[in-house]
Amino acid sequence: MTHQRWPWAIPGLCCAAVAAGVAAWVANWVFFLGFGPLFLVPVLLPDGRPPSRRWRPVLAALVVW
Repeated sequence: MTHQRWPWAIPGLCCAAVAAGVAAWVANWVFFLGFGPLFLVPVLLPDGRPPSRRWRPVLAALVVW
């Protein structure tokens, strides 16, 4: 029956699992914030504006996403 209590037998194991989950979540968002704006580059090149008014919903979707 000791295998049912093993996570509590090692002090701090539960907290380490939660901390690892939080660290993974933060790493995912940091990656997106760093590379997310790169998706806007093809829409805004070469003059910094969308090519036409029809591209505005695409631009808004990229900003919201």
